[in-house]
Amino acid sequence: MTDYYVSTSGDNSDGLTWAKAKTGFAAGLALCAAGDTLYVDSTHAETGVSVGLTYSGLAATPMRIISATNGTTTYAAGATITHTTGTVTWNTNTSVIAMYGMTINVVGDWNLYTPGLFRACTFNITGSAHYLRLPKKKRLESCVFYFDTSNQSLDVGSFAADYQACELSLVGCSMAASSANTVFLRAQGGDSYIRIEDTDLSAMPSGSAVIHPVSGTTARGTWMRLSGVRLPTSGVVIAAAHTKHTTRVEAYSCGPAGSAVVDLDVSDIRGRAIDNTTVYRTATYDGSTGYSIQITPTTSSSYSFPFRVQIFERYCEANPTLTVHLVHDGSSDLQDDEAWLEIEAPDGTNPVGRNISFTRATDIGTASSSLTTGSSTGWTTTGLSTPVYDEIEAAVTGGAGVYRVTLCVALGAATPVLYVDPRAVIS
Repeated sequence: MTDYYVSTSGDNSDGLTWAKAKTGFAAGLALCAAGDTLYVDSTHAETGVSVGLTYSGLAATPMRIISATNGTTTYAAGATITHTTGTVTWNTNTSVIAMYGMTINVVGDWNLYTPGLFRACTFNITGSAHYLRLPKKKRLESCVFYFDTSNQSLDVGSFAADYQACELSLVGCSMAASSANTVFLRAQGGDSYIRIEDTDLSAMPSGSAVIHPVSGTTARGTWMRLSGVRLPTSGVVIAAAHTKHTTRVEAYSCGPAGSAVVDLDVSDIRGRAIDNTTVYRTATYDGSTGYSIQITPTTSSSYSFPFRVQIFERYCEANPTLTVHLVHDGSSDLQDDEAWLEIEAPDGTNPVGRNISFTRATDIGTASSSLTTGSSTGWTTTGLSTPVYDEIEAAVTGGAGVYRVTLCVALGAATPVLYVDPRAVIS
């Protein structure tokens, strides 16, 4: 495992010290093998670079590329590499790379097929209909993305069979303020897993989508999980008429300007959850804050599947009874196949086990039942003409520990707008 260096202040000899550093990025990269580290002067700015990776290696011995202060091996972001024309391909599908603090400018597509870790890097993609392609397995932390036109995006996977079953994690990333793209990420690889956490996309144009599953068979089976994602104004988590019914989306605490909004758009099935401070149960009644979770579904003639909103996560003693209160504008109680609870409870006999239970019938052939009529006590229902109060009660078998309660709403049924008290009552 050898350290190499790139700096315009070097003598362009063997690259083994800063004094002997290669003066070009491609020349320094060509020296490296699996397990080697290439330090690039943080003040280095090079234009006209067109280089691919050809090394081989394993996850235990990745090749590292680090922007660093000249004369040291101390990390310092800033080294900039600019590819001015055409498509750049780092096509080492079985190898692993780790890159820190680099800025990559590409006028065209960048096929980043190489698996690995990219931390505190900046990716600037310019030119019409160009993409940063990210198949295989990658983790990007604290990275910044910039796209200068509306039809650019990150691509996960591709239509090629060997780029299915991808895994992408984005943590603490953001979009540059001047980005113009209206889709952040296109999901092309079927059976893929995409996780986006604590990422700020609010700089994208109003109405932009976080994820666009591409048409065709490749988007089938894709699982997407978002947590703490700041959306653009009027933005949606997932949008496209071609989304497959096997697509799974989980979104938690996502919304514009840090608000608690979830917006899903899956084919002709939609669900929206947002804080509402007009219809709510008062804080003096059960200790909850003065707001409800407003869930707005629409109907579909094609599919019916649950829109899930986690409303409760709290320590409980063994075998609690949990009750969730809700209200809607209508004429009768909801059915238990329109709204129900999914409860994750600790196993009373296995300290690491978890049990899952539901308040709806497990047999889909069983006729639905009306929810229990609830009380109007404590509710403020401004704007509702004929409020109907319901409650969902679950006597849960489980040990002492953390219980998680998720409200499920059937988006394919004619379910009205719901207002849910975010604090389950424990008894």
